[in-house]
Amino acid sequence: MNAMYYYKTYLELENYEIKTLDLLSAQNVPDDCEGLIIASPKKDFTNVEADSIKAYIEKGGNILWLNDPFSASRRNSSN
Repeated sequence: MNAMYYYKTYLELENYEIKTLDLLSAQNVPDDCEGLIIASPKKDFTNVEADSIKAYIEKGGNILWLNDPFSASRRNSSN
């Protein structure tokens, strides 16, 4: 199982509601979002996604960014 499964399970046990967010469709992070978790993105963010994340952070939003330490090295080694 991947690490996100464990994070999700832990947060649900702490009574957090976990939702998946598609920023391309939503166009922004919902106002009731208490924390945004970005886990090992597979591709670059679009301008819409990056602007939405930046606006959320500038309004004082909480963010947890998780990167797979091996994904960057695998991506760089294939270039």
